[in-house]
Amino acid sequence: MNTTELFKQRKAVDLPSDSVKSLAMAAAAKGISLKKYLENVLLEQAKAIDAALNNPSPSGDPFFSDERNINRILQSSEQAKAGKVTTISGKDELFRLLEGL
Repeated sequence: MNTTELFKQRKAVDLPSDSVKSLAMAAAAKGISLKKYLENVLLEQAKAIDAALNNPSPSGDPFFSDERNINRILQSSEQAKAGKVTTISGKDELFRLLEGL
């Protein structure tokens, strides 16, 4: 039988009593315990932080959520490092390059 071991940490948190009351009401509205509600809120926040840290676009641009776009950027970066690029220093050069395509 395969088992998955979850590593958990216990943390004590001091909150103002007004905040605890508000959180308890929100938990009751969802029909869950305050402890479970707090766990859910913290886990959602942790997931959002992880997603933000793993997202190469701080602005949340959807372009970067497509893996093909990320792969193209990485491929282009490698080509640039290898010197496989064309440098254009003006619109006249750009027009000549485009005319040659």
